Amino acid sequence: MGKLKLILLFVLGFTAGLMAFRFLADPKIVNPSLLSDYFSKATKIQPSARIYEEYSIENLKNWPYRASNIDLGPLINKEKGFNAYEFSFLSDGKKVSGQANLPVGDKKYPVVLMIRGYIDRENYKIGDDTLKARFETYITTINLIKSLTFLPQGDSDHLFIWSHSNGGQIALTVLEITGLTIPVSLWAPVSRPFPYSILYYSHEASDAGKLLRKTMANFEKDNDVDFYSLTNFLNLLNSPLLLRQGTADEIVPPSWSRDLFKSLKTLGKEVKYVEYLGEDHNFSKGSWLKAVSDDLEFYRRYLKV
Repeated sequence: MGKLKLILLFVLGFTAGLMAFRFLADPKIVNPSLLSDYFSKATKIQPSARIYEEYSIENLKNWPYRASNIDLGPLINKEKGFNAYEFSFLSDGKKVSGQANLPVGDKKYPVVLMIRGYIDRENYKIGDDTLKARFETYITTINLIKSLTFLPQGDSDHLFIWSHSNGGQIALTVLEITGLTIPVSLWAPVSRPFPYSILYYSHEASDAGKLLRKTMANFEKDNDVDFYSLTNFLNLLNSPLLLRQGTADEIVPPSWSRDLFKSLKTLGKEVKYVEYLGEDHNFSKGSWLKAVSDDLEFYRRYLKV
């Protein structure tokens, strides 16, 4: 069996502004419990108004998504077989950047879009609408998917998604909105209903979640949370899914992934569930290489060759 070469596009899963990128090097980068602390430091209570209606999952189906040129920036580093570049594109007028790992060669290669759950608090200030930024990640991701046709080295007919933690809820929501059939690997996804999926971590905030709870209470005055929760739209998923979970994960409880798997199977969705005994949230206890190998085999099954 030949070696599978892929283009890897790294994006972070919480803010639509300029982004910085690392790949499973720092455990803090994939810990969704940190989000509650960002809310406590960076969220301003919004005035009571139905300003979020356009971001419901049903309404986002009608958003005017637009493709953008993908600009390759400076070379970050050279590795054996591939070069890493900074890339950028525009999403609703905002510049979004990431890292693209491009195989050496002049062929077109399949693309793996890698979505991570992380926010850089340095990019936020008091008064930023953090809830709006959360919803805009779905728009940003869909705009990037549409823009992949402008990546010269990319084979847009062979697109895959790898997602982790909060990036998993973004991937699932994007696929519910679009109905696309992109094969997706989900590593310990945050898969509880909104807003429980963020309130769950609120106790770890510096104010013990006080401001976050006020923010969500204000949101619920004028908005039905059911319209924003991915768990209510699982029936819209058309993609084959590979769902994996470490049994020793202290960030995303294993019961979340087990329940998600049961719900997907009940709906007749194409999903495979794998548990890794004793593994943590970052798969750093010895299963990392096996999990990556399983991902590659999963993607290989859907190559149209």
